[in-house]
Amino acid sequence: MKKFFLHPLFFIGLALLIFSLVDETLLMPDHLSTAHGSLENNCKACHPGFKGTPDSNCLACKGKMSLVLETGIHKYAPVKKCSGCHQEHLGKNYPIAEAWIDPVNFNHNWTGFDLSPFHLNLACTDCHQAKGNYRHTPRQCGKCHRDFKPGLWNHAKVGCRLTPPHKDLPCRNCHTKGWGGDKQPTCSQCHPPNTYKPRMACASKD
Repeated sequence: MKKFFLHPLFFIGLALLIFSLVDETLLMPDHLSTAHGSLENNCKACHPGFKGTPDSNCLACKGKMSLVLETGIHKYAPVKKCSGCHQEHLGKNYPIAEAWIDPVNFNHNWTGFDLSPFHLNLACTDCHQAKGNYRHTPRQCGKCHRDFKPGLWNHAKVGCRLTPPHKDLPCRNCHTKGWGGDKQPTCSQCHPPNTYKPRMACASKD
């Protein structure tokens, strides 16, 4: 029986032929977003060695992004890879900065600001400007509630009635980051374990 030997160059040529016939949309489905438009013909800017999209490239390009990652949604969201939320090649008009956010199902706790109990039924635009930077939305109650007076706020409304000595403390003693969303969930954050009763109710006078 006669054996046939195929030279390695044959397979290389075949691979090049197949590659040339592949629709370019498989590699680049659509244009880059406007934000990255200047990189349209520079694949290596984001894909060095065609080994995916390393986060280091995004951070190096955006400059101060390392500071942003330490606060808000970038700190609390479970997705840690840039391209996990900010996807490309979906068209020039694709809003890459907000692409993944679903206003209906968005978990606001990822921002570090708990909406419960009073803000759960508000529309996003009640607090956030339609085309603004959501990250810069003020967290202080008085920014939205013009008649808000910290000294008159009734903590019983949120299930934690203040009694002596807590009712006489300045707000900032517990709310270190401003009022609204920031709270001290446990006694031990202020009191050493040997100075308080762990099972004491928040409103207890003991």
